[in-house]
Amino acid sequence: MSISSKLKAYLVLLVYIGALQLVFYWSILPEKTNRQILIEHKELLEYPCCISNSTNERQTNVVFFKPNTIGGSIILNILLRFSLKHYISVLIPEKVNDSTLIPTRGTETLDNKYNVILLFDKFTPDVHNFAYPDTFTITILENPISIFQNLYNEFKVTYPIRNFDSFLSKFVNSINGSTLNPISTRLGLQRQYHQNLTKIRSFISEIDEKFDLVMINEFLGPSLIFLTNLMGWPLEYASNMYSYSIRPAKTYNLTRSNQIEVAKLNLADMMLYEHFYKKLENCALQYGVEQLIEEMKILGEYNELLKKACLSQAEEQEQEYDYDQDAFAECVGFLETEDEFIQRVKQEQVQRMISERSSDYFMIY
Repeated sequence: MSISSKLKAYLVLLVYIGALQLVFYWSILPEKTNRQILIEHKELLEYPCCISNSTNERQTNVVFFKPNTIGGSIILNILLRFSLKHYISVLIPEKVNDSTLIPTRGTETLDNKYNVILLFDKFTPDVHNFAYPDTFTITILENPISIFQNLYNEFKVTYPIRNFDSFLSKFVNSINGSTLNPISTRLGLQRQYHQNLTKIRSFISEIDEKFDLVMINEFLGPSLIFLTNLMGWPLEYASNMYSYSIRPAKTYNLTRSNQIEVAKLNLADMMLYEHFYKKLENCALQYGVEQLIEEMKILGEYNELLKKACLSQAEEQEQEYDYDQDAFAECVGFLETEDEFIQRVKQEQVQRMISERSSDYFMIY
């Protein structure tokens, strides 16, 4: 083959690879047209992809800002199980839906520092007053259109709404748009800047600086792998058997024009989501697609082992057999509701703090 023929073949290959990447990139949102509104505003900033810690040591310190998503519940479950298994401190606010960082009474540590810090309502920079210096900060995002579609479905089942336009006028507009751009709002972007492109870009840069890992709900498998790499954990720590939330029996899909309208109204959340999806996609390419696929298979095997072990635990509990405490720590989060599991972790920490204070008292006297 001549040099010119080889060059032509190479160019054809580049065009083919570029076309595949373009198709994948345009498929980030449910409809290609969803992206059209953002093309002229895009300007995604490229940052180094952090998918491992610099020391390669197993880390115990993490701040997790939990949004109300399936992926958020899975990660919360993983962190709570980790805290029970390794007897580490957890800061769970007294009121889960309160933005103030007031630890649950009785769970306060002696040095007022915590290994795992959970935020449910709003992200606040004050969180690092309770964190150790080597603490990682993480969160997870969901496609804003999916969030809005789920909201529309739930609202439509409960209330007599004729169509999406009626939903917008009665629900969104009636409360001054407080449901729009919910993630950006909870992360600190003021409402008056939700359509200000300069402020949104600056806000995205700030979030990128504050968070060590922003995972993606629609990219959950790789996100969990990146989490274990960041924390220096064995892959099995990310195993899960979460039961997906029950959706309404009848769902109503948004039309293309509905989705464009949602994207316009939620511009800040759309740009935030697009930025971190693209960043996670870059992480996957840097990590190696083949390695990622292989580790996702291994994670799936761990999930199956966990499922079998926890089903056995459930049977033993039901029949009041003696059961393995380590296995119980792994499975308890699946044998109880999320709220019950949170309360259990609070109670465990209260008992641990009583024990630590007693030990400290006897060391003094």
